[in-house]
Amino acid sequence: MASTKEISNMTFRCAPGRDWSSFKDNLQMFNIIAAMDGRRSVSSIAREDFYDVDFLAEKVNELVQQGVLESVHGDTSASVIKLETIKYLQTELAKHVGPVAGILLKNTAAKMGHDINNFPVERVGELLDHISGSIPNQGKAAKFKRSILSRLG
Repeated sequence: MASTKEISNMTFRCAPGRDWSSFKDNLQMFNIIAAMDGRRSVSSIAREDFYDVDFLAEKVNELVQQGVLESVHGDTSASVIKLETIKYLQTELAKHVGPVAGILLKNTAAKMGHDINNFPVERVGELLDHISGSIPNQGKAAKFKRSILSRLG
């Protein structure tokens, strides 16, 4: 059995061929299964869907033991941008583009096929290229990119 911390950093999806209609009378479990899209970590889903992360990890563990859910990528904590870095990125971007920074960040990540709260580290350079184009001054845009990259490094 994996720990709550381990599960919270993992990504799950419904096991192929598994019928989860038996959970239709248990709306909470049904919603948890539906939220496990194979792209977002349990902790991201907890934040976005207003679950307590320990509670959600416990329910996911039960569903894994029942064979309803399966792990997709294992531990994603090393391969996605940390929440603190996302907040820093948004704060720094807001200095240049104002209060639309959060929306710009989320929309740009979505156009790239990701959720900003589960964004892969290996695509940060590409993300920065896209969003720094919104900064009118090229020198400030370059400084912004270096600042974020140094934070990751």
